[in-house]
Amino acid sequence: MQALGALCHVFYGIVSLVLGIRLLLRGVRTKSAAERLLGLALLGVGGIGFLCMLVPAAIGPEVETPVTIAFSVVGRILVDSGMIAMLAFTVVVFRPGQPVARRLAMGLAGILVASVGAMFAAGDWWGRDVASVAFWAEMLGAQCVLAWAAGEAWHYRLKLRRREALGLVSDPEVQNRVLLWAGFGLAQFCMMAGVALATCIFASTGRIFLGLDAVISACGLSSAVCLWLAFWPPRAFRHWLNEIVSQST
Repeated sequence: MQALGALCHVFYGIVSLVLGIRLLLRGVRTKSAAERLLGLALLGVGGIGFLCMLVPAAIGPEVETPVTIAFSVVGRILVDSGMIAMLAFTVVVFRPGQPVARRLAMGLAGILVASVGAMFAAGDWWGRDVASVAFWAEMLGAQCVLAWAAGEAWHYRLKLRRREALGLVSDPEVQNRVLLWAGFGLAQFCMMAGVALATCIFASTGRIFLGLDAVISACGLSSAVCLWLAFWPPRAFRHWLNEIVSQST
């Protein structure tokens, strides 16, 4: 079970890493801010940052060495930086030119930066002091980022469906992509909730609950599949999607 969970985590990290690099390079080439931000978000939240945090987790949360602490610190900084890039992506794509959305994003980014700074100042390099305000501020801030991203994607898909109901043309691949992005945000939301619960259990008992670890692994796998099908879909999947659309019209 543990080996399977580790494979799910690694698969999620690799998919995020590859797609993050692809989107970042394409964004640089096309001068698209949205693609650059999304690439940075995937590299931070799921790619480099997540893979860095896997190293100390694989060694064991009870093992504290300069190397494991360094991986944990770098990973947490990159993950929260990815969250901030995801905030910027959400505003640029779904709420452009809206001051309220921009202020909300800045507020959430400030919470993430301040909470991580407070953790490190207190010597909590692992982010597992569940009795601290900083731990819950970072966790809730990140959850708000993910919930906002998923909610905006779902709302946009509903708008596209309403356009179809009015007889207006809507690209089925765009609908599918925003739906999968909403699925990614939901899977990440559930994964972080599982991580928070697992951290609380470990802090109180010193034990790792394997059943909860399986749920976290499943969320990571779901996240990877959503990303893969949304931004790098295989030909068979695209053919299947086109057939579904043609049958419904």
